[in-house]
Amino acid sequence: KLKQEVKTKLLFKIAGGDNIHETIALSRQIPFWEKYTLSIDEAAAYFRIGRDKLYQIVSENKDADFILWNGTRAQIKRKKFENYIDKLNIL
Repeated sequence: KLKQEVKTKLLFKIAGGDNIHETIALSRQIPFWEKYTLSIDEAAAYFRIGRDKLYQIVSENKDADFILWNGTRAQIKRKKFENYIDKLNIL
């Protein structure tokens, strides 16, 4: 794990923000389980929940602590959403 963390930090240091496309490509290499937030598509894959169901959860819980709004785009805070679904019996 440490080796991967050092490699990731090195890659971002090399990218240095000079090339936005390279930085975006590198960010996509971060595994889901290490990301703080997930897009709806990533969350659907990670949690094995349909995109429509996730959009429904977001629309019904717009002020929930597991949602981070980037403009009009919702990002799912992975650990907080894990805690939220841990408390549910049915989605």
